[in-house]
Amino acid sequence: NEAYLDPSVFYIKGKYEATFQKQISTTILDELATKAEDYTCSANAVKTNSK
Repeated sequence: NEAYLDPSVFYIKGKYEATFQKQISTTILDELATKAEDYTCSANAVKTNSK
């Protein structure tokens, strides 16, 4: 599996538009972090260690 950068962050008025003009909700950051963690675990055939 190769790393994938979702180009939608570059779309104007996109769901996850990358900009310094507005604040980013921590809910969105949590969602993106969870997706990144899930992908990484899946790509490496490991599970998270939630202590």
